[in-house]
Amino acid sequence: MEKKVVVITGAASGIGRATALLFSSKDYSVVIADRNKKGSEETLRLIYEKNKKADAKIIETDVSIEKEVKHLIDQTIDTYKRIDIMVNNAGISGQTAQSDDPLEQYHEIIDTNQHGVYYGIQHAGQRMVELGIAGSIINISSVMAFISSGGAYAYSASKSAIVIMTKIAAQMFAKQNIHVIGIAPAGVNTPMLNGLGQDQVDYFRNQMLGGELLEPEEIAELIYFSASNKASAINGSTIFADDGYLSFK
Repeated sequence: MEKKVVVITGAASGIGRATALLFSSKDYSVVIADRNKKGSEETLRLIYEKNKKADAKIIETDVSIEKEVKHLIDQTIDTYKRIDIMVNNAGISGQTAQSDDPLEQYHEIIDTNQHGVYYGIQHAGQRMVELGIAGSIINISSVMAFISSGGAYAYSASKSAIVIMTKIAAQMFAKQNIHVIGIAPAGVNTPMLNGLGQDQVDYFRNQMLGGELLEPEEIAELIYFSASNKASAINGSTIFADDGYLSFK
């Protein structure tokens, strides 16, 4: 039986890496898409460490550049002749942006978090339609899309955009049986969150009902479920993965 193929952006660390490892363990062919070459290579190493018969490859991709996302999808289909699941996970915050200039940083975050997801939806979705594949597109938003946080204009705006793009894409691709689902995590133990500093880590930890950060593997499990046939009743919605974070707001 032909393996299904999953493309995961931002797979060099955190949620993306955990998702790549999980799908590989479920016998998917995994495409690791990230601009971080070293991190991508570590994800690939971990995949083959767990399963020497795994099928995974790296396609270096900066999702903020539309032609690179198109190349990612085209190269995936050239290699595997299909794409079943697109996980639009890549994202940055102010602390992980490359520019220190506030205006440049704003555009960098919007280009990566918002435009990058749009490019992933459009290019993956269109090729799924062409190939007649009843696939899934999973978009990673954030609880910050739903609450006000002082100064986080670009990050919150970009994550809010993902929520409405998920709804629109779900409606657009519904007749082709392509499900589009959003996931909005809260505090997850990732390099991006830890890079914000201990005060922010403690803040997010204290907002969780369980008093602990979520682990990337927990979000990966939700992504895997959302992309499966077991989630056939879900389409266009954004699922909160926040251990009650928004219940306090």
